[in-house]
Amino acid sequence: MTADEDLMLPDDAGLPLDFCVSYVRGVEPDEVLRRLGGEEPVDLHSVGHFQLAGDDLPDGFAVVSAFAAGAWTVLFEANNFLATYDEVIQVLSAGGELVSFYHNEDTSPQFNWAVDGRKIVVLDPTWPEDRHGTDPRRLDATLTRLGFDLTHSVTDPGFEHDDLFQKRTFALMEHLTGVRLTEDLLQETVFRCAAVPEPPTARPSPEVSAAARRALRYYAEDPDRDTMAERDWDGLGIADRRLRDTGHLGLMMHTNANAAFQILAACDDDQLRAVARWGRQRIVEEAERDAPALPGPLRDALLHGAPLSPADREHAEQQLAPDPGFPPFARGGRLLLGARQRTAMRLLGEPERADPLTTALHVANVLAQALGGRYDEMSDDLRRMLHGT
Repeated sequence: MTADEDLMLPDDAGLPLDFCVSYVRGVEPDEVLRRLGGEEPVDLHSVGHFQLAGDDLPDGFAVVSAFAAGAWTVLFEANNFLATYDEVIQVLSAGGELVSFYHNEDTSPQFNWAVDGRKIVVLDPTWPEDRHGTDPRRLDATLTRLGFDLTHSVTDPGFEHDDLFQKRTFALMEHLTGVRLTEDLLQETVFRCAAVPEPPTARPSPEVSAAARRALRYYAEDPDRDTMAERDWDGLGIADRRLRDTGHLGLMMHTNANAAFQILAACDDDQLRAVARWGRQRIVEEAERDAPALPGPLRDALLHGAPLSPADREHAEQQLAPDPGFPPFARGGRLLLGARQRTAMRLLGEPERADPLTTALHVANVLAQALGGRYDEMSDDLRRMLHGT
């Protein structure tokens, strides 16, 4: 196999732009993390989740993720490079073997192969002619077969940058370990993740270490949680998880339509579902006021919160009144027909996994927009609807 014939690690595998990938032979994932100073590891599913796991850790900590692959443990670091430190290479390869590849868009990449604490081959994959280590030419035959240029220096007139150096390096790692990274593997694997102090010699206080573990554990409980929204809720002093789970939509309604937000926050699920039905009906009425009825499939989708096929949506949009552009208002501040109809289409963008409160907030927000941005009018109508007046 050559890297040109069988390029591994497809471009959409999900690795971050800056990363360090390492293989450690003969050591289980949790033990590898412990050697790095990581305690109480948590599980995260897929490469996409662990990339963001370190965003809320205290300064001086990084997330290292690991999973077992045969006799090897595969380590991932996003935007970090612990496995390039001499002391880390020695600790992780002691009594075994380590293969690592560090890439950063702003610095030189680095490949390391170490056995029992000794670095056998170290090279920059973009300039492999300069190899060092205890036996720097041990891999020459393999490097040549994989397409690395070992004959030209970076200062040579004949030197050319190799756009395939990443793929060649992963092929080299596969040659040494027998482990092939694939898109499916990276997206479907459950990673063991720990907050690890950096640099490796750091000795953070027990309190800071505990805070790092708590932050990672909190992230692992719901990796899709919007951490920016969480911080905004903290700033408002709102701890109610039901309210916080409405995310940016809830924050926006809290700001723009606080009266409606407070009304809906006090409703039970049955009341919220009734609000959603009422609001959808009002929005459709606004879209059909002084106009023919909306196309059937679109009308049903708007009224019931049902999905609309791409073909039905395209057909419906072709039958809507023209977009009036800006300003979209008629006399009296009401939206023009085309604007009302296109505002109604926003009902189709209901947040995924929406609970009754989030759904009701979404419908209320669209209704306020359909009324020309009159959040106060929408809130008054909402209050009257719930009180039957």
